[in-house]
Amino acid sequence: MADALSNLLEVNWHCPGFAHWRFAHWPDSGETVLFDVKSGQTHFLAPLATAVLEVLSEEPRSGRTVLDALSSRVEPVELGALRQQLADVVRRLEAAGLVEQWN
Repeated sequence: MADALSNLLEVNWHCPGFAHWRFAHWPDSGETVLFDVKSGQTHFLAPLATAVLEVLSEEPRSGRTVLDALSSRVEPVELGALRQQLADVVRRLEAAGLVEQWN
């Protein structure tokens, strides 16, 4: 897992289809639904996936910048869990076509 996180941190990421997305968020449940107008696909997002997309929505950013931005949103005791989950979440977003590597 450490290698996956290390690789993620060194890559720049972006959301190529962000302009075509519509979000619905239910604050009480933490659930977010993303509808891609262009593709017609709907994605159900976990809170961490939603947070990653928020960080990447304005411009491409490195994985390290994403981790730093998200670290400021969690309690210090949650940092270990965040680091463990981040690589998996980004890879799932990449597999769904919601984020891509940016060079």
